[in-house]
Amino acid sequence: MTAGGHLVVRGPDEPGALALATAVVDAALESERWTAVTVLVDEAGSRLLAGQPWAARVRAFAAGDEARAWLALGADAALLLTESPGSAWAALRARVPLRAGVGGGFRGMSLTHAVSPPSCAGRCWSPPLAHLQRDLAGLLDVQVGDRAPCLRASAEGARRAARHLALAGAAPTTAYVASWTGTTSGGGSAHSVAPFLEHLGVELALAAVVAEGASAGDVASPSVSVTSVAGAKPNPITSSTADANPNPKMSASAPSPAREHASTARRAADTGGTVAPRDTAVVRLPVGGDLELAVGLLAGARLLVAQSETARWIAAALGVPCLRLSASDAPPSPAGFLERLRVVHRDAAAHRSALGFAPAPSAALFASGADAAHELLAEEGPAP
Repeated sequence: MTAGGHLVVRGPDEPGALALATAVVDAALESERWTAVTVLVDEAGSRLLAGQPWAARVRAFAAGDEARAWLALGADAALLLTESPGSAWAALRARVPLRAGVGGGFRGMSLTHAVSPPSCAGRCWSPPLAHLQRDLAGLLDVQVGDRAPCLRASAEGARRAARHLALAGAAPTTAYVASWTGTTSGGGSAHSVAPFLEHLGVELALAAVVAEGASAGDVASPSVSVTSVAGAKPNPITSSTADANPNPKMSASAPSPAREHASTARRAADTGGTVAPRDTAVVRLPVGGDLELAVGLLAGARLLVAQSETARWIAAALGVPCLRLSASDAPPSPAGFLERLRVVHRDAAAHRSALGFAPAPSAALFASGADAAHELLAEEGPAP
């Protein structure tokens, strides 16, 4: 390949995969092979990348407008980090000369350069995602090597995150652990995570409820209000809004423990006193599909507790250590050598039910998880 030309990197639609792809974009921008680089993503992806130093190179397309976006860009090469057949055919119809992506099936017919995952006995074995992205980039002379992904919170996302933390009664220096629960991709239940969070012994545990499968409309108008805080057992996480309330028996007019704790902290500050120690506060923040706010919240966390691959890979790109509580012995899908991930498994023999279904998280699992969390926090050092 001769030097020069316009490379368009079609980012993955899945937010976690897109976070890992920041390493590919950074390498492409430093490559002498391409004189211009554009990142093409959907509207949700553009919000995830809002804090990147190359955010001006991001082009977002609305649903159904990807083909038009390819025609307008006039690309010389397409690096397809998404496995969507529609993206490959859109690049072909736009007459992009070089098209690199994951081969296989009819999709491979629209590519000029392809990586085919290894197979054994007729079954494909997908390599870790970060390695696959690196191999795809190499097809177009973009050498990623062992470069780590780097995701940054935007100024707007950080400002809004600070505002919501302040509403929860958190000071700017408050150390907090974050949890990601979602509606898809195994995000987990806020109710199952909260009992674990409240016993970690940190000042604040944040449960960011993110709708991973949110539509563009959800992204445009997310629900970001602070709804409750733990301390009142046995319901550590509730909601004061009808559409997000998992327990309709809870009164929406009941006073919010989060607001009560915040006002207590303010009164103590005004009088020069201190607030008596209390159990970890677990604040639930439904952020809809607003990934810009989610990144702002996660970027300031000292630890992320998450089941979701999306959350784990975003944490890897943010440099935040991650803890996963597993109800089975199945290993998580790896991102590659990039994750700082600790997995705590349940004792399957002791806790598996007769029907083969895993019961609710056990006290033993929570205890093991808390030990692992404290080890990760100790490795991070004291809160800034």
